[in-house]
Amino acid sequence: MSFMVVRGTPTEAQLFLDKVLGDILTAKATRPGVERPEDVNLVEIIYYCMRTKPNAIHMINGATGDKFTNEQILKRAVSIARAYRSIGASGKTVVSLLRNHEHMAAFYYGMLLAGVISYSLEPSTSGEDLQYFITVARPCMVLCEAAHRDDVTNALLQTGVAADVVVADAASIDEFTYGHSRELDSFELPNVGPEATALMLNTSGSTGRPGTVLLSHGGLIPQLPYRWVEGSKYPHPTSLVLHLTTGQWLSHAKLMNSCPVYRVPLLVSPTCTPNTPEKVVHLVEAYRPTYTFTNIYMAVALANMMSREQLSCFEMLGIAGTPYTEEDISRLKEKFDKSILIVNNYGITEMHGALAITTRNSPLGSVGEFHNFVHYKIVNVESGEEILEPNVRGELYLKSKYVIKGYLNNDRHLNVTPDGWVKTGDVFYKDEDGHMYFAYRRTLGFKSFNKTVYPEEVEMVVGSVPGVQQCVVCGADAGPAVAVVLRPGCDVTRDQIHHAIKHDEGPQMFNIQDLAQAN
Repeated sequence: MSFMVVRGTPTEAQLFLDKVLGDILTAKATRPGVERPEDVNLVEIIYYCMRTKPNAIHMINGATGDKFTNEQILKRAVSIARAYRSIGASGKTVVSLLRNHEHMAAFYYGMLLAGVISYSLEPSTSGEDLQYFITVARPCMVLCEAAHRDDVTNALLQTGVAADVVVADAASIDEFTYGHSRELDSFELPNVGPEATALMLNTSGSTGRPGTVLLSHGGLIPQLPYRWVEGSKYPHPTSLVLHLTTGQWLSHAKLMNSCPVYRVPLLVSPTCTPNTPEKVVHLVEAYRPTYTFTNIYMAVALANMMSREQLSCFEMLGIAGTPYTEEDISRLKEKFDKSILIVNNYGITEMHGALAITTRNSPLGSVGEFHNFVHYKIVNVESGEEILEPNVRGELYLKSKYVIKGYLNNDRHLNVTPDGWVKTGDVFYKDEDGHMYFAYRRTLGFKSFNKTVYPEEVEMVVGSVPGVQQCVVCGADAGPAVAVVLRPGCDVTRDQIHHAIKHDEGPQMFNIQDLAQAN
């Protein structure tokens, strides 16, 4: 039985990770006193897997076509780690605003190897937002692109935070690491335990300024296998991952962490910030990736722009963010091969990421099966009692030893019951066969004319109207408002959207008082 599993049986992906952990424990480089798999930290796993396969392709820069092996990335990361240690940065925070390229990878692993805490932001963050994040993190260094150096320098001046600025290009890395060896054999891994903070990331901030969560080594390790639960072989559950998310998303960290372990190359492109369908189409045509993880809007755009043959390279398509509709999935299934697995998932940053993922047996709309390293239940909001009958909505409660350590500066607190259940604020229900479905997020609800409006529920209804590409619901002085983006060439009227909302059988039957529509 895998040490991660608290119910059910381990998956093949988990058993492969168990083997890796066993190999690390028997290796000569194992830290003294580390005798159990749960004592191994995240950086030991990544370092071991990259060192044992030095010539394996780690990353392809889609903009240049250059390929980088594990050893090439690792040697540069080790010199960065030595440079960090020389200036006393271990245990301190570095803010990172980097696009996806080989220099980002070297800095990402270099920070882990030095015991530096990485706080990643959207690469183009600037102005008041950047000043706010710098004030919160108080970093010793900020990594950025050359185009944003002035924004970073100004933010540091405005906040009074003393931090070095390093541009992530070859010349700046060489200057930063000057005199620090890239030799691997003598490098000493950081002596950090499972509870040590590995990364800091922001929550969504949907109810105000985002909180900054502290993600631990131990909490991130169970996330390593989850993307590959439907793989047919380990290692190499898929051939090439198209990596589209940038550093501010937890999905970015999880790909950076898990792909070296499962020996899956990453295809990145620094020109894709922000991503556009046209740029992604070029990457798909040129490199034929087998897996990508994106939002429903990008997935549908690719399906509209590309032929079935062009998309035939994909084995798996991960969807996150905005919930999708049956029309969306129908469009995808028309273009993608029938054998492709379209993956929906559910997770929260406070639990270190994904908690449920669809499989080939999951019904449309379900979030799939909850992972075996977490306990869960649906609870009546009023009575606090567990709901056992199907198709009855209630709040999702979770219990796991992989809850976050907390928030930076203790600016927020988890809502936890006396017996250790985390109240997620998310409303779920299950069908007669036990499949779980996300309904809406209670914390995003707002009052309007004595009714509680849950935007995600209304967005699902509006999004199901043929011709609607994107939509968002929010509160306004005159009542709920919907902003709609139409698919190219479609003509959707206000009356059609009003009609869909008024005739929906769900709880959101109200009149839209104000409607903004854009093509």
